[in-house]
Amino acid sequence: MSENWLNLNEKVYIVTGGSSGIGEAIVKELLNDGAYVYDADLQPAKEEHDHLTFVETDVTNKEQVDALVARVIEEHGHIDGVVNNGCIIFRTDNVKFFCITVLLLFSPFLRQNKRDGPQRQSN
Repeated sequence: MSENWLNLNEKVYIVTGGSSGIGEAIVKELLNDGAYVYDADLQPAKEEHDHLTFVETDVTNKEQVDALVARVIEEHGHIDGVVNNGCIIFRTDNVKFFCITVLLLFSPFLRQNKRDGPQRQSN
């Protein structure tokens, strides 16, 4: 692990859709910067790392998202950030793929975090 300008060492992140594509690249960068990462996806993570936890999660299912958040809180006591990379793919006659990101299920977590205020470390 190298020195990083974002100071992500030991920060805790959830990445939806972190097992492939852009999400996989985000997971790798967070891990390279020393973060603990929870990959919330339907497909298993390809990456293996001490700080990576794959949690099979359908981000359209409120109960699964609630269980994911509860697990992260139980294991780390807090969540520093959520990368909303997961999406729902629809096929239509006019468009091959249409992707809608799913942020609504994380809204209660985000509102609580905003109400409590940002937790910043002083240098």
